Amino acid sequence: ILSAGATARQRDYNETFIFGQEREDFFFAPEAAVTVQNFAPCECALRLSYQYRDNDSNDPFSEFNGERIQLSLRTRF
Repeated sequence: ILSAGATARQRDYNETFIFGQEREDFFFAPEAAVTVQNFAPCECALRLSYQYRDNDSNDPFSEFNGERIQLSLRTRF
C-alpha cells in the first residue's frame, strides 16, 4: 500500500516580538509511506515512511528543516 499526505500550519504568536514584529511561523511537512501487509505468518504490517519537515519563521532561532525516516512493525492481537 502506498500512501502520501502533508501537514501545513500557520502560527501567529501575539505576545512574541521579533525585531519589532509579531512572530509568525509556517510549518509544512509532506510525507510518503509504503506498507506491506501480512508479510509474515501473523497479522503483521511493515511500514516505511519518509517525512520532510520545514518551519519558516521570522525568528531565526525558530527556523528549522529536517528529514525523518521511520520503520515500524505493526501487529494485531
